[in-house]
Amino acid sequence: MQLEFLKYLQEMSNPFLDTFFILITNLGSEVFFILAITYIYWCVDKNMGIRLFFIIMTSVYINNILKELFHIQRPIYAEGINAVYKKSAPGYSFPSGHSQTIATFWIYLMKKMKNKRLYIIGWSSVIFVAFSRLYLRVHWPLDVIAGIVIAGSIVIVLDYTIEKMVKYEITYSMNIIICAFISMILLLSNFNEIAVKILGLTTAALIGYFVENKYIHFQEKSSLKYQIVKCVSGVFIFIALQILMKKAFPSGIIANYMRYFIVGVWVTLIAPALFKKFIPSFKISTSHTLAE
Repeated sequence: MQLEFLKYLQEMSNPFLDTFFILITNLGSEVFFILAITYIYWCVDKNMGIRLFFIIMTSVYINNILKELFHIQRPIYAEGINAVYKKSAPGYSFPSGHSQTIATFWIYLMKKMKNKRLYIIGWSSVIFVAFSRLYLRVHWPLDVIAGIVIAGSIVIVLDYTIEKMVKYEITYSMNIIICAFISMILLLSNFNEIAVKILGLTTAALIGYFVENKYIHFQEKSSLKYQIVKCVSGVFIFIALQILMKKAFPSGIIANYMRYFIVGVWVTLIAPALFKKFIPSFKISTSHTLAE
């Protein structure tokens, strides 16, 4: 039944729809989420940004483990299927990483912000990205359904856990130790390229957040002009760092960890420190933080 459905979608395929759904499917890509969360962290609410980041990284990590656990082949290898945009579909099929990640992102924002317009945008994005994975014939229908269900479960459990954790006072030093210890355990339990990237980025981002929260205290709010300056300059340096890191650390597990670790430190610590020094901000009251 799943194969027949994908073959039905294949009959609808044409160059315009192929291009359209390739663009849509990239809303579930790594680049989109890093840029979106970076914008939230720098310009909207750094505490929401770091929580969203942590939940998404956990979701991606769990997705990686489940793919390795189930070992389900993608439909691109099925007889009669001519998949489009195969480079967006490495590894195993179940559950859909794009569907799970986009659902994690929007379900968390919808849960926190409770805005009707956001509900429309969020669910439309989830449905379109999930459908794009089917139209491109790189996932089975059950893959995308499972991805969305798993995403919702992860958001509910982790958001509840974080809300409970912030009620307990955890020292700055203990936060750093916990981050490092958990990262080492997870790295040893699932030692592959994707896991190394996730853990490098997550470890650096969380440590950077706790250091910034204790010593720097940058404010996200500023005038529109300065918000644009933050985003443009911050993202430009972010991209430059990626290029330089690829040249400095071209390949290998350690290289991948270092590249993503440096990016995480830039986003949550170095860039905010520079923003505070050079960019005026509105004076606002401090809200609850992940570290409280």
